[in-house]
This record gives sequence, structure tokens and C-alpha cells, in this order.
Amino acid sequence: MRIVDIAAAAGVSPSTVSRVIHGGKNIAPATAELVRRIMKQMGYYPGSSRKVSEQAFGIPYPELSRRGQVMVLSFSYQSWLDSICCLDNLNCLSTALVHHGLGMNFLHWPNMYCLPSDVCEITDGFILLQGQPPSPLWRQIHSKPVVSLFSHPTTPGDHILVGHYQAGHLAGDYFQQKGLSRVVLMTPANPPAYAEQQAEGFRIFCRREQMPFEECLLVPPAHEIPLGPVAAECMIVQAMEKLIEEASFPIGVFMPSCCLTALAYRYLQTRGIVPGKDVQFICLGYQVSAILGLCPRPAYIDMGLSEIAENTAQLLILRIKNPQSGRALQVSVSPRLVVGEN
Repeated sequence: MRIVDIAAAAGVSPSTVSRVIHGGKNIAPATAELVRRIMKQMGYYPGSSRKVSEQAFGIPYPELSRRGQVMVLSFSYQSWLDSICCLDNLNCLSTALVHHGLGMNFLHWPNMYCLPSDVCEITDGFILLQGQPPSPLWRQIHSKPVVSLFSHPTTPGDHILVGHYQAGHLAGDYFQQKGLSRVVLMTPANPPAYAEQQAEGFRIFCRREQMPFEECLLVPPAHEIPLGPVAAECMIVQAMEKLIEEASFPIGVFMPSCCLTALAYRYLQTRGIVPGKDVQFICLGYQVSAILGLCPRPAYIDMGLSEIAENTAQLLILRIKNPQSGRALQVSVSPRLVVGEN
């Protein structure tokens, strides 16, 4: 949202809008009121200072914090895989927050420096989605309600505990029920926290049940290939070639996303290997639409993203309305297995 957008909607010049924001004189009261009303209707709030906000709206600054604006923060150095998983989370969070009358903004902040002060001033609560903030940044955002979405509590405060660790156990149990003698975990190169957690759960299950297990990292593509679907396909081709060279079929493969599973399906079929027979797949349930057309449809693990989002919205509302209420809360959302179709 820009000043020119406000000006167009109000039928005035951008300089007039700027003067209203900064408390300029020689503006007709009716024009100033119209501009302020348009700004509120369009959700535009000047992000500069307390003084500017009071001049623009004629109200004490704390009133701005009642708008219900939530900032979702991600701190990971995102790969394409991080991004598609992040997108599913953001879609569910946006739906839940809007349903409860909250607005959502998303900020990817991998440089770990403190946020601009204006961001904190106009934000009522924070959601930590990927990665962990350093201490100075944590102290800055903790002045407002913060809910962290992690598999294990890694920061103080409220947490929605997501089940990536449990997903590894579900995958191992699925392969054991299939009677597979060897299983492989495909994880992205330089795996972020959620991949490490699913790997940990999978390793523990396989070790306990004495199942032959190998972790097969997806090979990152050449540097000249930009991150995106092309890079993902290159990674899958290289990983599947390694699998074909070393595997004794049948084999079970645990994938970090549905998108990568679909790519692997199609590539193996070109090599005469039958998914669902020679290779049994199970994947984390991100971008589920990617596997709906596969035959047989592989199993996937529903991470409960809608339930996670709803719990997050409710917990944020509780803290925004009652910032000093009670001890830190932890809400667990367990994943569930969705069996594929033969």
C-alpha cells in the first residue's frame, strides 16, 4: 500500500495525503477527514513514528495496536523446498487469522539483525515460523505476544508444537507394516530444522526396530541453475540415480514433500521402475495437490496445518487481549497418516 494508492482513492494529490500524514496545515478539514477515513478503510498506517501517527489520526498512539496486525517471521535461509512448505503454512495461517479478524503480514528475515522499530510499533503479535531468532532480535519482538511453531520448544514463551518428529515414527511404522527390508530418507541439502526433526524420529524408529536405514541427501544442483522447480527436478534426478545404483528393490522412500514425490514418481517410471511396487513412497503432506493424480497414490502424513493455524490464532488473541495472563502455554498438534490408494 502506497501514498499514491490512498491519493487515487480519495481523489486528491499524493502531496495532500503526505501533508495529512505529517500534520501539515492549510488543508480543508473535510479533505483531511476524507483522507484519514480512506487510509483506515484501506488498512494503511504510516510506519514512521508515534508523533506522526498521532498527528495523522488525532488519537493516542496505543490505539493503533488494537488493529490486530500479526507478523509471521521466518529466519531460515530458504531453499525452494523451504518456500513450498512455508507457503502451505502461510495459507492456513492467513485463513485462520482473517477468520478471527486479524490481519497477517509475512517477513523473511534471514540476516538476523533487529527489525526496524516501526515494524514492531504497528504489529500486535508475532508468529515464528522457521528458524530461531538470535537473542537481540528475540528481546525486541518479545515486547509483543509471540507464538513459536516448532517441533521442540527452542525459545521462551508460547509454543504450538508441530509433529515433524512424530512424522518420522509414522513413516517408519508404515514401512514396517509394508514388510519392507530397506528404507531411505530423502532430505534436502543443508536441511532446515523440520527436516532434522523428521530425520531424528525416523532414525530412532528404524534403530529401535532394527530396520536397515540410509539417509540419502538430495544433491544440490549446479550453481548456474536457479532455485525453483528446475532445480528441484535436477536434485530428484541425481538422487534417484543414486538410489537406482545402490538399492535392492523393493524399497521404501520417505520424502520431505509431495512435490518432490511427484517428480520422483515420474522419473522412476521413465527408468522402468514401478512406484507402489518396486518403491513405496510416503511423504510429508505439503502441497498435497501434487500427488492427487499419481497412480497408485502414495501415502502422506497430514501435519494438521489447519489445526496448527487455528490454535495459533486463538493463542495470539488470548495474549493480545490479556498480555500479562498466566504462564507460557504449549499446545501439541499430532500428525496423522493418510494411506494412499492402490
